[in-house]
Amino acid sequence: MHLNSSVSNKVISETIKSVKKSATIASKKEQNFNRQECWYPVCFVRDLSVNTIHSFSLDDEPFVLFKTQDGELACLLDRCPHRAAKLSDGRIIDGKIECSYHRWQFAPDGQCLDIPQLSANAKIPLNACVQSFPVVESQGVIWMWSGETTSADQKSIPTVPDLDKLNCVTAEYMADAPYNQCYFVENIVDFGHIDSIHNGTLGNDKNIQALEMEVTETSIKGFRGRFRYMRKPDAPWLEMSFIAPNFITYSCKVNPLQDWTWGVVCYSMPLSEDRCRILIRNYRNFMTGSMNLKPRWLDHMFQNKIFEEDLQVIMGQQTQMKLLRENWRKHYLPLKTSDLFILEYRKWLDRVDLSLPTDGNNLVSQSTNIQSSSTDIDHKFELKVNCSDRLSRHTLMCSSCKCAYQRIKIFQQICLVLATLILVYAVTAEALESQIAILYFIFAVTLGAFAHKLKTKFEVSHTPSQKNWLHWSFSQRIRNNSQT
Repeated sequence: MHLNSSVSNKVISETIKSVKKSATIASKKEQNFNRQECWYPVCFVRDLSVNTIHSFSLDDEPFVLFKTQDGELACLLDRCPHRAAKLSDGRIIDGKIECSYHRWQFAPDGQCLDIPQLSANAKIPLNACVQSFPVVESQGVIWMWSGETTSADQKSIPTVPDLDKLNCVTAEYMADAPYNQCYFVENIVDFGHIDSIHNGTLGNDKNIQALEMEVTETSIKGFRGRFRYMRKPDAPWLEMSFIAPNFITYSCKVNPLQDWTWGVVCYSMPLSEDRCRILIRNYRNFMTGSMNLKPRWLDHMFQNKIFEEDLQVIMGQQTQMKLLRENWRKHYLPLKTSDLFILEYRKWLDRVDLSLPTDGNNLVSQSTNIQSSSTDIDHKFELKVNCSDRLSRHTLMCSSCKCAYQRIKIFQQICLVLATLILVYAVTAEALESQIAILYFIFAVTLGAFAHKLKTKFEVSHTPSQKNWLHWSFSQRIRNNSQT
């Protein structure tokens, strides 16, 4: 199908006008948004067990989170003041975190309480403390404040009123993604990709069409909008909101007469330049039985598949933009009938001077296992990312999946032991008993094989269209006089 040239020119003209407007706004560089003075979502409350250490990073700065027996939350810099060892390698003892290197102990507020190597009369040095950060729970999510403690205001944490209603049920999912947080936000506000990338899971490619979209509110704190399919002008509007820098919601009144509400809440946190943590929460107040009965780990199998369908595309997009080393305006051709919210998000990034990193010096990133090789003329950039690694990306962080994974491993080992014992018995038993034992042996082996297959679903990707290792190879010719 070919686009009419006048229609195409009109689309390009509208896009150029939008870009010029964005550039004008960007030139003003509003500086009243400080990304350090923000609350960041670390994990769901249910995924942080008592006396369990949870390590994470925020913009490459290491932190450690834990909950005491009394339910007190603590967030400290993950660095012992003695010799810079990681506190997350230690353990929790009586509400204190103990460094594994020399057994120094620290209170939840970072105060050093015990140094075994000190003499009996010596006092603990004043600078032997660890920096602590405000941490609170809000609507089942644990948030940490990265700025000045005195400016931390819990009321500024974004919330969803529907989640506080008694008849509301939720399904939660958390994972670490090997790409920049800004690309995650772009992907989430891009509703148009649902019916293409997620065909057969969340969407249907027969529904790919133009969207009626509009931005209803915009400010330095984010923006709000709504949209619906153009083929269904009588359908209810889907509401979307972005609250800077890491909170996105979708909601819709499925049945206004019965007050049926459906929604999705997306939280995110930049772990580093090329990694981010995502927290997804689906909720509704109707047909709640299926969500309550379905095991959480089983639902996460489906959520992993959704995540992996996006993963390959986003990684490819990020790699292309890094190699181009140019502003997004030169390589994006957005449509207002599908990309309006992406344009609005890009404008917001420009307004607060938080453009995506495209510096060539950051092209090679250890966090995503990037490998590069070059010659005098041809420069090949090869990116290898282990996109099949569900174990570290999700399973070990999720309390439900981790528990199920450990139990399945134990069950598999039991099946193996039973099969071995039954086989030994079958060899020494008489004919009839031996035949019966062989049947039990086959049954035990079958159960063990099933357990092994289920166990691997917690470890690696099983999406048919997903390659275990993504491998992009790009070539770029550079003049000799431009090389350094």
